[in-house]
Amino acid sequence: IFEMAAPLIEIAGYIMLPYFYFNGLIELDTFLLFLIIAVLVGVLNSLLALFLEMITFRHYRRLKDIFEMALFAVLENFGYRQLTLLFRVKGMIQQITGKKEWGKMKRKGF
Repeated sequence: IFEMAAPLIEIAGYIMLPYFYFNGLIELDTFLLFLIIAVLVGVLNSLLALFLEMITFRHYRRLKDIFEMALFAVLENFGYRQLTLLFRVKGMIQQITGKKEWGKMKRKGF
């Protein structure tokens, strides 16, 4: 239930927070605080996943690889996360409306 509700809650936050700010319902410092917290929670979530991978499976042994993934863990919160959010919401809408097709695909040879 939480995984299903998460995209709706997140997109509501992306819509409501600027709405509240531009309509004078919250001040600039509150707006920025919520924005910073949202980014930091996303970064922390990604970095914790990387840390868990490091202590359990250890697929990535080179320090350079770990630093690159840590960098991408930060960067994914500026654009990529929002794009995947839109894909998840679109998937939910398609599930609700009953559209379960990939569409027509033309097969090509090698």
